[in-house]
Amino acid sequence: MKTWSFYSEDGSVLPDRYCGPPALLMLNTPAGCIAIEGDLDPQRHRVQLVDDGMGGEAVPVIVDRLPPRPDREVAGAEWDWDDDAADWVLVPTLDGLRASRWAALRERRNALEVAPLLVDGMLFDCDERAVARIGLALKQAELTPGWVKVWTLADNTTAEITAPVLMRVLLALATRGEQLHATGRALRQRITEATTAAQIEAVTWPEETTDADA
Repeated sequence: MKTWSFYSEDGSVLPDRYCGPPALLMLNTPAGCIAIEGDLDPQRHRVQLVDDGMGGEAVPVIVDRLPPRPDREVAGAEWDWDDDAADWVLVPTLDGLRASRWAALRERRNALEVAPLLVDGMLFDCDERAVARIGLALKQAELTPGWVKVWTLADNTTAEITAPVLMRVLLALATRGEQLHATGRALRQRITEATTAAQIEAVTWPEETTDADA
């Protein structure tokens, strides 16, 4: 059932009435109940009581209230009238908010996944290039007994490292990735189950350490 606001001739708002059957507006007046038929849209029209000029009762007049709603569809949003802007504005739908929130959380997860790792008191880079370097170094170590290499760390210091240290870096990286993706799945489930914008916005990435030594 649609609700309407009715306006007197001076612009004051009268008590809300209701829209009954399709395209039938029931308006209670001192003279009785008046039915107005027509293609009425509560977001585009208002009904104003205007004196008929002949000493009779005020009559309802349908007045255009808003410009036409834009017909352009935008994924994840819908058009709503903004009184302050005096224009139609795009407002995110719940599905749009869910997609936006998950995109932000996924970006956070991906950043944590490649953040430097502290292993054996040394801070190792863990981006794609760094992991590739570690893999190549381990293959080299397989063919070089007693392999030791001077390694540039994430804080731009250097240290002599061995193959077991690099292996611990890869294992710690894999463990961290599993934990991050498990957290991401749980957060996405919460987003899916949220039924209000506030509940969706409340889903945030938990504070956690990215250091294997911690």
